[in-house]
Amino acid sequence: MSKNSLASLQQEIGEWSKETFPTATPSSLLHHLVDEVIELCENPGSPEEMADVLIILIHLASLQGIDLELATQKKFRVNQKRKWNKPDSRGVIKHIKEKKE
Repeated sequence: MSKNSLASLQQEIGEWSKETFPTATPSSLLHHLVDEVIELCENPGSPEEMADVLIILIHLASLQGIDLELATQKKFRVNQKRKWNKPDSRGVIKHIKEKKE
């Protein structure tokens, strides 16, 4: 694990958050995350708002015992294999849902 890995950042943020916010719950963190995403939508180029979103997401993953680096790597591999739709009216591109047999 390199000093700059997501895993080391998650460990550092997780330890700090546990001490600083001992009453945090997954629900409270999700509500806070929504607030921060709204702030990011209002300031889409803000590195500080992007960082706030990431810090809360990392805190949530730490609280729930999820290895965010591994989960991200696995999900990215899934996304790489997917086929993608054209942008919707908002410019959002979603993957094509696979039919279950």
